Amino acid sequence: MRQPQCRQQPTKVLNAVFGEQVKLRGVTIRPLGSAFVPGGVVPVQLYWEAVAQPKQDYRVFVHLCQRCNDPPVAQQDGAPLDGYGE
Repeated sequence: MRQPQCRQQPTKVLNAVFGEQVKLRGVTIRPLGSAFVPGGVVPVQLYWEAVAQPKQDYRVFVHLCQRCNDPPVAQQDGAPLDGYGE
């Protein structure tokens, strides 16, 4: 009998579906060390799931904003999994 795979769980569950093909299950944001520090790194882990075989390439962007109408203070844009599949 096949054992179910143990999946990591995000700290914030989202379940947002894009194009009926991919689902953002959630996100985890944790400081490196004990706290976030000015000028430091903010680790963001996104949890994706394929709902169907994607018919096109997707791009992901994460913007860190202090206020919604202001430009982001930090950002990272690119292919999901940095372009690497499993």
